[in-house]
Amino acid sequence: MDPTLVGVCIMVDGNAAAQSLLALPRCDIGKCLQHVWRAYADHGASVSGLWPTAFAAWTDSPGKHEGDRNPPAGVPVWWGERINPSPGDRNAHAGDVVISLGGGRVAATDFPGNTQVGTTTLDARQNQIRRIYLGWTETILGVPIDGIAQGVLAEVPQRPKEKNMSYSLVPLSNSDEIHVVSLITGIQAHIKNPVHLNLLNRVKKNEFNDEMRQRELDIVRGYLTAINPPPHVEIDAQALADALSDISEDVDPATVSDRVNDAITTNSRIADAVGDGALNNRL
Repeated sequence: MDPTLVGVCIMVDGNAAAQSLLALPRCDIGKCLQHVWRAYADHGASVSGLWPTAFAAWTDSPGKHEGDRNPPAGVPVWWGERINPSPGDRNAHAGDVVISLGGGRVAATDFPGNTQVGTTTLDARQNQIRRIYLGWTETILGVPIDGIAQGVLAEVPQRPKEKNMSYSLVPLSNSDEIHVVSLITGIQAHIKNPVHLNLLNRVKKNEFNDEMRQRELDIVRGYLTAINPPPHVEIDAQALADALSDISEDVDPATVSDRVNDAITTNSRIADAVGDGALNNRL
């Protein structure tokens, strides 16, 4: 197969794909390639073909950076065969794939446990799956990742611009309430925590005196997931917003990501059964 023929000539937003992956309330055990591909497909990636394992997809993805442990944000990151596999391990050569968040962190399925989706590091993921690290690719099965060109990371803006925002902050008539409203789905939720309102407003207006902390980005991610649920997921937007409002400034920063993920999981459900399709592999 000529890998140059599998991708449509578009640039897929890898950072948005990573957030789509993290927004999943749960994942199917061992199907990292299927879920990672769907995250990219949600933002325009399209291919034709069959890739039964992550290792097969790595083989057919052009733009390899073999062994490079500094993947830029938004790109797929790959592992190969299991290190010292057990006798009879049918998935020893299946491989693994995650999406880079930059700075050595990744969005991964089946982390920290089976059926969960979370944030971890390259080293922690490798310790979990015990596989050989392969590197990262500038494409996902031939579809180029936005911001990656000729093997060099372009300057990818990390701060969203207001014209590209998918939400608005709207005061409720005859009330002191302010709601966050999706401009895509029309779903809205009351923001009860003033600190969170400020965070959403800063992102909306791109007003930063310094870089946002990861815990702040996690909180924003929770609200945006509430009003822009991923495909095949139903979310009680207000219940999720209520759960997020309990994350105060006094909460341990190290627990914020887990608390946001727990809030999303508790207030979400899979809307319908999704077939395995061709993109299927196991850790």
